[in-house]
Amino acid sequence: MVITSTGWSQCDSTAVELWGNCYSITDTDSLNFCRRWDRSCLSGVVSGDPFTGAIPPEIGKLTNLTHINLFSNELTGPIPEEIGNLTGLTSLNLGNNQLTGAIPSEIGKLTNLKRLYLGENQLTDSIPSEIGSLTNLTHLWLSNNQLTGSIPTEIGNLTNLTALSL
Repeated sequence: MVITSTGWSQCDSTAVELWGNCYSITDTDSLNFCRRWDRSCLSGVVSGDPFTGAIPPEIGKLTNLTHINLFSNELTGPIPEEIGNLTGLTSLNLGNNQLTGAIPSEIGKLTNLKRLYLGENQLTDSIPSEIGSLTNLTHLWLSNNQLTGSIPTEIGNLTNLTALSL
């Protein structure tokens, strides 16, 4: 599935277009959404047709999501700052893609996150200090990127961590 940025969407005002498909903003059981343990999730399966291209900013409109697993697709470009609108997320896995740019500071708004996997990309710049706001995190994977700078002292706030890979 290839994403194109034409500014035109086939979706009506109650849906958002991601990777050529319409996803309901309110009904997260529709289309390629999956239901797992009574929680809404968006999962990209790599069985021959991976998601490719950038993560569109419209993903931030899917505020009912609790899980995103887009591991090992062919996603490129930056993580959109609109990801910070998904405050119900408990798991975000964007690992093993080709994402570039800085980790957006808006990631600090995802205070319900328990698992954050951004490893094995091409992310640059330093780890944002806002990551210290994610006090529910049990798993944090940022390894195998091109991150620079010091580890922020705010990581010390993550007292629930059981797994850390920088």
